[in-house]
Amino acid sequence: MADEKILIENIGQLATCAGGNPGPVVGAFEKALGLQAGVSMAVENGKILAIGGKKALARRRDFDGFTRLDAGGRLVTPGLVDCHTHPVFAGDRKEEFELRNQGVSYETIARKGGGIFSTVRATRKASSEGLERLLLQRLKCFIAEGTTTLEAKSGYGLSFEDEIKQLEVIQSAQEKQAVELVPTFLGAHTLPPEFRSKRKEYVRLLVEKLLPAVAEKKLATFCDVFVEKIAFSHAEGKEILSAGRKLGLLPKLHADQLSNSNGAKLAAEVGAVSADHLEFISDSGIAALKKSGTIAVLLPSASFYLRVKKTPPVKKLLAAGVPIALATDFNPGTSPNYSLTFTMMLACLAWGFSAAQAFLAVSRNAAYALGKGGKAGILAPGKRADLVLWEAEDYRELSYYTGVRLARSVVKGGKVVWQN
Repeated sequence: MADEKILIENIGQLATCAGGNPGPVVGAFEKALGLQAGVSMAVENGKILAIGGKKALARRRDFDGFTRLDAGGRLVTPGLVDCHTHPVFAGDRKEEFELRNQGVSYETIARKGGGIFSTVRATRKASSEGLERLLLQRLKCFIAEGTTTLEAKSGYGLSFEDEIKQLEVIQSAQEKQAVELVPTFLGAHTLPPEFRSKRKEYVRLLVEKLLPAVAEKKLATFCDVFVEKIAFSHAEGKEILSAGRKLGLLPKLHADQLSNSNGAKLAAEVGAVSADHLEFISDSGIAALKKSGTIAVLLPSASFYLRVKKTPPVKKLLAAGVPIALATDFNPGTSPNYSLTFTMMLACLAWGFSAAQAFLAVSRNAAYALGKGGKAGILAPGKRADLVLWEAEDYRELSYYTGVRLARSVVKGGKVVWQN
């Protein structure tokens, strides 16, 4: 069923996510969902040709030669957009997970060689072929959950050769599967062990060698920095992000996750597309994000796995008019979660999101967090046909049920690329 001409009939509920005012959604969430009932959708040459009632579409043209897909009264939505993931790594951290469940602190685990550096060691040892094989396996899991666009960070190499290796794996994998990958350079994830006493030298390596190489090879769209006491300072983050911006890499930040490190303010200062985590964002940081138009990307799955009690000030962000996206933060240590529907459920239960807010946060708003606003995360005539037919009748079911894979068919660029 890879025909580029598809007529999806008998759609019970269509959530276009194209309603309301243009741009990322900051209010009137139900209106922004653009719900339609009892419609059909025609797809041709990878794009949406028309949406409307069956009779209305029939009057417009003859659909002979189109592959017909009966939605059976089910829900159709845009393909989901996961705007923060770390999917390129070797090994796992299941032993660490067990230790944390027994009460061992992350600091103790890290002192014994665990934590992020165990993943760095495994990733450095892995070949490009091995990393690509693992990434392709993971991408199958993402698409089976309804994700059609995914940000993919480096950050487990932390050396010139290994950061380039990760980004080249992402580039190679793009040509071998259907999920659209948006690569992000995260060489400033943390200081590698060999540079613990040489901070300035590692920042110079990033600014003078790695960033120019990444830009020259066109390996990344974004440059990300983890700004926190245990990682990089405000000044170091600004230097790295500014250098990346001069080379054409748009800024992103891991911001205010463990403390109020003024990461949100830095994100606004450098014109970051998104600031991610934000558990400890200040009121002035919220105001700065609003002024700069930066998307707040929240990661409830990481908080859930780490049992973090501090939560982002969701109500304050909404009241200020800061657009919010959600993402899985898929990574081996703090969020081994492929599912954006599970992420939506967590946001609703733990943080008070409505179903409409949660869904728009993994579709339309998440697309803006990747610089793809108006291109991904919405369904409208002339837009790319990235969509999901769900084993559900109402969009609210996606954040209601858990423990079950609800995606029935996934269409990417007008082609059916996955079916359950």
